[in-house]
Amino acid sequence: MKLAQQQQSSKLKIQARAGLREPCALQQQGPGFLHQLQQQQRLQVQQQQLLHQLQQQQLLHQLQQQQRLQVVQQLLLHQLQQQQLLLHQLQQQQPLQAAGARGSRKYPVSAAGSSSSSSSSSQQQQQQQQQQQQQQQQQQQQQQQQKQQQQQQQQQQQQQQKQQQQQQQKQQQEQQQRQQQEQEQEQEQEQQQQQQRQRRRRRRRRRRRERTQVGRRY
Repeated sequence: MKLAQQQQSSKLKIQARAGLREPCALQQQGPGFLHQLQQQQRLQVQQQQLLHQLQQQQLLHQLQQQQRLQVVQQLLLHQLQQQQLLLHQLQQQQPLQAAGARGSRKYPVSAAGSSSSSSSSSQQQQQQQQQQQQQQQQQQQQQQQQKQQQQQQQQQQQQQQKQQQQQQQKQQQEQQQRQQQEQEQEQEQEQQQQQQRQRRRRRRRRRRRERTQVGRRY
């Protein structure tokens, strides 16, 4: 794209310089040629503006993606920290439970003591079950977040593909417009050349007639 634009701009500059050096040639070519040059310059400016807008949109899209990923990473880190704390608490509770079970075997206690120890063990089991449930819920949430991330990535890829397709279509349209303009310029140049040839022929014929008339007079 850039190479083609540079080549066209260089051609336009050369043509403009030639027009400045040889105004008579531009006058012979007519106002249509100057109008085409102005249209080409306007098209180039519009193309540059469109490219600049597309680049800005892509940068904004990338920044939004980065921000979303950062938020998701922070959530995952927070969940991991919570899980680590729960695991640490479980590890601390397990040796205490084992020690209590051993002590109850070595030193049997009364019915009241046994009931209190059984109630405490049931409470600990309930706590463990609650912690396990919380861990399962956190794992499910993580899986859901991962699925959402994958969906977002797929959507982003689809958007990028659409943007690429749009850019390709624009490039094809621009190429077609350039080809049409070049064909029109070639046709106009051919017409101008034909007109110049016809004018030259008419001048030659007039000169010949004038010479023959002068020769007949004398």
